[in-house]
Amino acid sequence: MKKQFITILTLIFVLALAVSPALAAPSAAPLLAAGSYLTTTDNENNAGTGSPDGDLDYYMGNDDEIHPIEFNIVIPVGGLPTTSASLLIRANDVDEEQGEIDEVFVNGTSVGNLYGADGIWSNTTFSLPTSGMLVEGNNLIQIYIDQNDDNWRLEVDYGQIAIDGGAATNAVIDDLSAVCTSISGGTVTVTTTVDDTATNAGTYDLESYMKIADGSSPDNDIRQLTRTNGESGQSVFTLTYPVNSPSGSFSIDSSLFDNATALLESTESLAFTHTINVGPSLSGCETGPEMDVSGDGTSIEDGDATPSPTDDTDFGNVAVAGGTNANIFTVTNSGDTVLNLTGSPRVTISGTHAADFGLTIDAAATVASGGGTTTFTITFDPSAAGTRSANVSIANDDSNENPYNFDIQGTGTTSPEMAVYGLGVEIADGDTTPSTTDDTDFGDIFVGSGSNVNTFTITNTGDAALTLGTVSITGSSDFTVTNQPTQTTVPVSGATAFTVEFDPSVGGLIGATVSIPNNDADENPYTFDVQGNGLTDVTPPTVTSIVRDSISP
Repeated sequence: MKKQFITILTLIFVLALAVSPALAAPSAAPLLAAGSYLTTTDNENNAGTGSPDGDLDYYMGNDDEIHPIEFNIVIPVGGLPTTSASLLIRANDVDEEQGEIDEVFVNGTSVGNLYGADGIWSNTTFSLPTSGMLVEGNNLIQIYIDQNDDNWRLEVDYGQIAIDGGAATNAVIDDLSAVCTSISGGTVTVTTTVDDTATNAGTYDLESYMKIADGSSPDNDIRQLTRTNGESGQSVFTLTYPVNSPSGSFSIDSSLFDNATALLESTESLAFTHTINVGPSLSGCETGPEMDVSGDGTSIEDGDATPSPTDDTDFGNVAVAGGTNANIFTVTNSGDTVLNLTGSPRVTISGTHAADFGLTIDAAATVASGGGTTTFTITFDPSAAGTRSANVSIANDDSNENPYNFDIQGTGTTSPEMAVYGLGVEIADGDTTPSTTDDTDFGDIFVGSGSNVNTFTITNTGDAALTLGTVSITGSSDFTVTNQPTQTTVPVSGATAFTVEFDPSVGGLIGATVSIPNNDADENPYTFDVQGNGLTDVTPPTVTSIVRDSISP
């Protein structure tokens, strides 16, 4: 309800700025670390002459002659923002929910309205530009109490400037994240997670609040935290706002206060956009189609620029000569309407080495809602050695992921490819079935009176030089290498030959294994079996003579 006297106990002005906490006055040297500035007394008046007029720490209405409330906060020389800036005002009994509008100005520029409920403490945080608003020296803060009603009153206690998110001498907000939990009954529900770490043990107040486009705050929540030295914690807040709020920039702001000093330690802000009667840009409550692409069961984030074997965006090592690798990707639509893939083809590949990646199977043009899927296949066929990269793009009608892009890569490798031939017939690596067809069967040879020398050819059909070691034979000394390969390094598409002699020392079937060391990754050593038959019986065959009688005519 309205009150004749409305009390604001604390005004905190928060600014992200690179300064040292120890500095409280202008300095010619650059400021090096985060810090804060504080004023607890009135130091300005409506005439702007730098003299106090008693409107700080004083009950004031909009009809007081010293209205508005104003004071200066000094930013040292070299202390202007570098990364972020924000203004936080802590107030009690603002009555914003009952219609009170208290507008805040920084150096003459409006930054928004205070917000809070009847009889409670609340914080209002305003994100400020890092250039163009704040100045070195005096920064004039003014609060104009509601001009539309004479019954509103405020009291200001002090103002604080915090640098680069706050002094953080005792505690700091490490992370602020938010997801949309639901949109129901005209209300958007957002779950906010805040991580903090206390440098020093103590009790801290952590507050999170929603700020909508018109500068008001429809919801806030505060938690009291007790932390030991070095302790980290996580707090979860549930904040709501009307889905019919005007479209524009919204934010979730969190502030961490040290109860012992009543000063701000750290502040963080998360900005997002809201579309009237649709919802926030935060994940979790999307309407319409919602697209996701996965590889090998792992989601690939839109815009992903870090190919990985985990999600099949890294195709791994593939031989330049004759090697390929085909990976299948899945498009899923978790939204509530059909997802349309609008390109032709639906999946396009571009980038430095796009020609090495081929779309072998395209995705379907439409994907059903509620978890529908379609797949597409990309085949990597490297044309050269080294890392080959490209980008995949899928045009679609998902409102915030069009086009859906991600990077892919693979590595082209070169290697020798060894083969051995006898009589022009390839002898497989590891072959254990000698045959006269490929000269691995040396046939019948009489013991002590003959031998058989067969020639074998080694070829290299790979895309790197083939290096050979010394050919050896195990299993029988009746087989010997009479000539080693004429080349120990066989170039690409080259060939060399070696010879093996079979000279049996005993009768019967004799076997052995030929082994050829080499640098073919999957055929080292290259082995195959040979055999021959030793003959010991040298008795000539018996010939039967046939005598024919002459027959006279």
